[in-house]
Amino acid sequence: MRRSWLLGPALLAGLVMAADNAQACGGCFAPPETVTELDSHRMVVALSPTQTTLWDQIQYQGNPSEFVWVLPVPSEQTVVDLAEGSFFDQLEEQTAPRIFAPPSSNRFGGCGRFAGAPTADASNGGGQSENVMVFHQGVVGPYQTATIGSQDPSALRNWLISNGYSVPESTLPVIAHYVGLGNVFVALKLRPNVGIQQMQPVRVTYPGYMARFPLKMVAVGAASAVKITLWVISEQRTHAMNFPDALIDFSKLTWDSSKNASNYSALFNDAVARAGGRGFVTEAAMPLSNLYFYAVSPDEDPTGDVTVARAGQRAPYLTRLRSTLYTTYLDQDLILAPSAQTANVQTNHTAVLDLNPPAPVVCPNDPTTPASGQPSVRNPFAPWDGEGGSADRSAGCSTSAGHGPMSGLTLGLLLVGLALVIARRRRRG
Repeated sequence: MRRSWLLGPALLAGLVMAADNAQACGGCFAPPETVTELDSHRMVVALSPTQTTLWDQIQYQGNPSEFVWVLPVPSEQTVVDLAEGSFFDQLEEQTAPRIFAPPSSNRFGGCGRFAGAPTADASNGGGQSENVMVFHQGVVGPYQTATIGSQDPSALRNWLISNGYSVPESTLPVIAHYVGLGNVFVALKLRPNVGIQQMQPVRVTYPGYMARFPLKMVAVGAASAVKITLWVISEQRTHAMNFPDALIDFSKLTWDSSKNASNYSALFNDAVARAGGRGFVTEAAMPLSNLYFYAVSPDEDPTGDVTVARAGQRAPYLTRLRSTLYTTYLDQDLILAPSAQTANVQTNHTAVLDLNPPAPVVCPNDPTTPASGQPSVRNPFAPWDGEGGSADRSAGCSTSAGHGPMSGLTLGLLLVGLALVIARRRRRG
């Protein structure tokens, strides 16, 4: 019991001193950089043994009434539905690369589209020409849709033109390519006077497994280079079989605290270039169950798209592929295949070097100030005020008089002395 009385205050004194020296460490971390490509051609394809579904987040610059979209598909038994824009947004949000500053710097403070003015209103049902089969015509939301087929590319183009789908003559070789593959075509255009200013995503489902992605059609009407983000949902990690895998050299990943940004985009472009300008970077690969989808509003719920994506798959797996391809490299369709690499690809990456590290934060009134009179350097992981670094940067320093290491030692000695006095009186009693 006497030993306990003696050891207790001594241990307490040690704890007090340790707490003073630690200066209540905490951390203030710079926010990560999220690398997104919202201006890219964003598509999703779900592959199962029984059906294939393609989503396209349609983007079009110009008068929406002039918009026309054409997709080659392998079967006339094709279903066209509207998709939710939040499906793409939540995929982007959860699979985009996130770049973090080095720990030492964590101080804060298929689918082509043809453009042209419609020449007629197809709401009258169009009709069949001698060489064109019209498998289906209908309305999906703001779009008029048609599924047609022919062995004559010129007849297909003429039917589209006569029914309000303006298609340049220069597209005939591309149409002929897909006619030769035995494809039929799904065409969409906006219905007259629908009054929308933003194109709504669509999803197209057809029976069977088809891992060929129509890049040649994507090239139609494209600028000199096309940014492509493609999410593939299948039962294994997927890659492009006939395009190289582009690998980012993360040993060169740097951070610039003066800009709160990294050089990830430059490394991404370098990886594509080193793959001959044709490479696809795998930016994420994980089970689809790792992602969380939620309703944005009562009128917009992407979980219906997720249900379609899971259809026919026992354990859906998500792969995010991205590239920037010059149109000269869109000379063949993308063929998707299981990847030899089976490991998950995480989205979080930490830079190895800060090119412009933040200046150390000083504590102007710290009692541990060196003899030179210069203020001590603040522990970069000391507590912040929680206001994003806008408060006094001396916060978290032990600057109040009487709270330095010496006061802890003094208190400890007093407690030890008090314990000795109590123990001596008990002995006398």
